[in-house]
Amino acid sequence: MLKNLLLIFLLMSDTSAIAADEGADALYAHEKWSAALAAYEKEEDPTPGMLVRMGDCAVRGKNYATGLRHWYRAARGLYWLSYYEIAMRIYALEAEAGLHSTTPIPSWYVATSCAAIPPLVWQVCLLLLLLLGAWRARLWWQYKSYGFLVVVFFGVLFFGGFAWWSMGHRSVVSAIVMQSVTLRTGPDERFTELGKIAPPSPVHSADVAALSNGLPWCKITDGQRLGWVPQSSLVMI
Repeated sequence: MLKNLLLIFLLMSDTSAIAADEGADALYAHEKWSAALAAYEKEEDPTPGMLVRMGDCAVRGKNYATGLRHWYRAARGLYWLSYYEIAMRIYALEAEAGLHSTTPIPSWYVATSCAAIPPLVWQVCLLLLLLLGAWRARLWWQYKSYGFLVVVFFGVLFFGGFAWWSMGHRSVVSAIVMQSVTLRTGPDERFTELGKIAPPSPVHSADVAALSNGLPWCKITDGQRLGWVPQSSLVMI
């Protein structure tokens, strides 16, 4: 009897705590996914951490397209290990949705690792290499350090290439397909079909829009095909 009373007291205390603090973080901590997501979405400018939790709430509610959208938005503001972790979660969810294989290819690991490095670090590395090359070039006639200048030159190309690759990896997704849609060669249903795009596929919008029968269409690419889809089938990140 005493144990039952204690259990009832604890349950009432837990309910009172949630009622006293109905903030998004409290709702998230108590696994009230729908309510927490609704509370987080009231934020005008959510932080990357909030976006990660918003994605968690959406995925727990089986709304994978919305979850991916929030996670991709969060990834744009994360670096180092935080970026790598969210990138792995995005990849796992896309694999679960059948968008690609369950095992990343080696180039994915390289691109993700490069994208996890802040742009400022790449810029500092390039600047130091350029300054070092300029300093040695000033004395090249004295030391004949052709080999050193060649190393600096290829170092600049190496860092520059990886910096460009990392930025491209971050900006490759700008929208999420929310519903199954047909990709067409033009902004109207009369144009040739290029195939179906299943949700929740990440795509890149070419920022080109056109109207057909009063409805806006967007030009997108999924990395393999380029075509047009109704804007209503997309959610921009």
